[in-house]
Amino acid sequence: MTVNILQFLSAYGVLLCTICKEPHCIPLRGVEQHLRDFHKDTLTKKHRAELVKYAHSLKEQLVNPKDVVTPPKENGPVPGLYKINGWECLICQKLLGTEDSIQMHCRPHGWKLNEPHMWKRTYIQVFT
Repeated sequence: MTVNILQFLSAYGVLLCTICKEPHCIPLRGVEQHLRDFHKDTLTKKHRAELVKYAHSLKEQLVNPKDVVTPPKENGPVPGLYKINGWECLICQKLLGTEDSIQMHCRPHGWKLNEPHMWKRTYIQVFT
């Protein structure tokens, strides 16, 4: 059961909390606090301790989710990782989370206010 709650995504070197409403990755240093703050009512203290021990057993293989490079879109979505609405630049395929950020991004591509969009709405995933 431990592995099902904290899933090690070996291709990215991160731990995915699968019981969160919006499954996301947790850095090793934040596992104990995350489990205590968000899953105290669903996991016993003993079970949380087992999960922390499991996480630390992977210490040498883990990286901070902030340091993970988002895989290319053609690889498809990361199984289990939460999807959010975002925006994709039609020029360079950069993915951003807000319309304001995609507008700022597209200005160097030549986009101007009141011109046709150089982006489209899409689902994106982030590890954090």
